[in-house]
Amino acid sequence: MISIKRGISYIIHNRALFCDSVVKHFFGWLPDKLYLSLRYRFNMGRWINWKKPRTFTEKIQWLKVYNRRPEYTIMVDKYAVKKYVADRIGEKYIIPTLGVWESPEDIDWNSLPDQFVLKTTHGGGSGGVVVCKDKETFNNGDAIAQLNGSMEENIYRNFREWPYKDVQKRIIAEKFMTPHDKSDDFSFDLTDYKFFCFNGVPKYCQVIRDRHSK
Repeated sequence: MISIKRGISYIIHNRALFCDSVVKHFFGWLPDKLYLSLRYRFNMGRWINWKKPRTFTEKIQWLKVYNRRPEYTIMVDKYAVKKYVADRIGEKYIIPTLGVWESPEDIDWNSLPDQFVLKTTHGGGSGGVVVCKDKETFNNGDAIAQLNGSMEENIYRNFREWPYKDVQKRIIAEKFMTPHDKSDDFSFDLTDYKFFCFNGVPKYCQVIRDRHSK
C-alpha cells in the first residue's frame, strides 16, 4: 500500500515526466513529428514552433525531422565513419581499429592487447563504451553484459535521431589512447571536446574530463 501511495504521489508531482515516459514506452508507433512534439511539450513545458524554431532545442528537433542527408548515417556509425574521415583528411587522424564483431560473444579476447577500448558502433553515451586499462584485472563477463545492454538500445526509436535508424550494430575494439607521460596512470582519461556550430560557425566548446573515472 505504501508503494502504491508513493507511486501515485510521484505521478501527481511529476506529471510531465510521467507523461513523457508513457509516450516514450507506449507510443513509439507515432509519426516522428508528433512523437517529438509530445515529448518536447512534456519535457520543456511548451510546444515546438515547427514553422519558425528559435531556441537551440527547437532547432535540434526540427533537424531530426527535416534534415536527413544519407551521409549522416555513416557519420554516426563509429566504424563506417573511419573511412569517411580518412578519405578526407587522412588515416593519421583515425584511432586504429583492433577488431570488429557482430556480437559481444564473438569478441576474440586473445587477440587484444593489455589495454584497449570496446565500443558499440550504433549508439552514443558511455553505456556503449568499455575501457580496459589492465587486461589482467579486466572482467570479460561484465564487459559482455554491458555491451549486450548497449546493443539493445535504439536511439532512433527513443529520440527519433534519424541518422541512427539504419546503423549496423557491431562492436569494435580500438587502441587505448593516452599521452606518453600518462601511459602508466590507469586513472587517466582523455579529454573530450565537443564543438557546437551554428550556421557553420563554431560558437561553443564543451569539455569533458574523467568520463570513465570512479
